[in-house]
Amino acid sequence: MFAERRPDLIKEIHRRGHEIAFHGYSHRLVYQQSPQEFKQDIRMSKDILENIIGSKVHGYRAPCFSITDWGLDLLIEEGFTYDSSQIPNTFNKLYSKFNLPASDSFPFKIRDGLWEIPLPVYPLNGFNIPWGGGGYFRIYPYRLFSLGASSIIRKRDSFVFYIHPYDLDQHQPRIFNTSKLNGIRRYYGLEAAYNKLKMLLGDYSCMSLNRYYPQIGGEALSERKIRNCS
Repeated sequence: MFAERRPDLIKEIHRRGHEIAFHGYSHRLVYQQSPQEFKQDIRMSKDILENIIGSKVHGYRAPCFSITDWGLDLLIEEGFTYDSSQIPNTFNKLYSKFNLPASDSFPFKIRDGLWEIPLPVYPLNGFNIPWGGGGYFRIYPYRLFSLGASSIIRKRDSFVFYIHPYDLDQHQPRIFNTSKLNGIRRYYGLEAAYNKLKMLLGDYSCMSLNRYYPQIGGEALSERKIRNCS
């Protein structure tokens, strides 16, 4: 886990006011683990992060959005207050095991004590296209991505954005025996991604999830109409 190797960076990120949430110790898909393995993974990682930053970790997002029904119950047991692992009703059913409609892109209580904050989708000709970031951010032209994000913001008052470190590293090693589709998903658009991110941060105001949604554990806000690309 990177946090174990560079706790100084985690502390600095936290010191600058960013929320520290959790994405998994081993980055294994949830449904490829037993409940006991998953529980051990999230408990160990939560303890590590909380010991580094000296405060509670509230949020979780499953690797490749692979959350399960029993995984949600274990998040509650381990003290998480929100999950953000669902992409409502896209063409890829692995991303929405609970068949959420696009209208459920607003946060809602998925369990007693646990909120779900779904990733945004853009409705187009009967399909709900993933629009939250990552590879989609690299692949879509910036102007198109920004138009979609602005449309989602008008309906939802927020836009939940994500990015991986590898999405910004054009010099990363290439896996040459990967499929063409996987190669596009992983490497397309790397050269332009950093500048696109700078444009996004210039065009939108950002804040953490637990500040924008105080019901999940963050501080209350006097102004809620702030665009969120956390």
